[in-house]
Amino acid sequence: MENQSYVESVKRTSIVQSFFAQVYGWMFFGLLSTGIVAYYTAHSPALLNLIFGSQITFYAFLFAPIVLVMIISSKINSLSASMASFLFFVYSAVTGVTLSAIFLMYTQESIATTFGITAGTFGATALFGYVTKKDLSKMRWMHWVAMLTIPLGYLAGQAGWVVAECGRQPWAIQDMLPTSAAISKLDVGSVQTTFFIFLVLFTVMLIAEVGIMLKAIRKGPEKELSHQS
Repeated sequence: MENQSYVESVKRTSIVQSFFAQVYGWMFFGLLSTGIVAYYTAHSPALLNLIFGSQITFYAFLFAPIVLVMIISSKINSLSASMASFLFFVYSAVTGVTLSAIFLMYTQESIATTFGITAGTFGATALFGYVTKKDLSKMRWMHWVAMLTIPLGYLAGQAGWVVAECGRQPWAIQDMLPTSAAISKLDVGSVQTTFFIFLVLFTVMLIAEVGIMLKAIRKGPEKELSHQS
C-alpha cells in the first residue's frame, strides 16, 4: 500500500513538473511569435495601411483576440491538441499585429529588450524545469517573486507617462518646443471612446482568463493522473 502511494506521488510530481515546464515553454514561443509578427507588421507599409488606414479593419484586429479567447475558452475541453496549438499561435500573431503600433512610438532597442527579457524569462524557466526535473510548483520563493513583481508593470507604465508629460514642460516654457507640439490634439470624445473600448476589451479578457483558470483548477492534475493510470 505504501509502495503504491509512493508510486502515485512520483507520478503526480512528474505530471506537475511537466505541466509547469510546458506552460513556460508555450509562453516563450507565444511571446516570440508576437514579437516577430509585430516587428514585421511595423516595417510593412502595406500592412500598416491595411490595419490603421480604416477604422473597420483596425477594430476588427483589435477585437479579434477577444473573439479567439472566447472561442478557445468555450471549446477548451473539446478542442484537439493540434487545433488548440494552432489557435494559440493565431492569437499570438493577431496580438502581434495590434501591438505593431508600439514600433512606431518606441525605439527598437527598448522593445527588443522588453520582449527579450520577458520571453527569455519564460524560456529559461521552461529549460530549467526540463533539465533539472525539479518541481517548479514547490519553489515558494519564485511564486512570491512573481506575485510581488505584478505591480512593476503598472508602475513602469505610469512612470513613463509622468516622465513624458513632465519632461516636455521645460522645453515649452523655454520656447524651445512650440506649444502646438506640446499639447495633445485629441478631442474629449476620442479619449472617452478609446478609454471605454479598452475598458470593455480588458474586462472581457480578464473574465475569459479567469474562466480558463477555474476550468484548469477544477480539472487539476488528479484527473490527468487517473487517465494515465
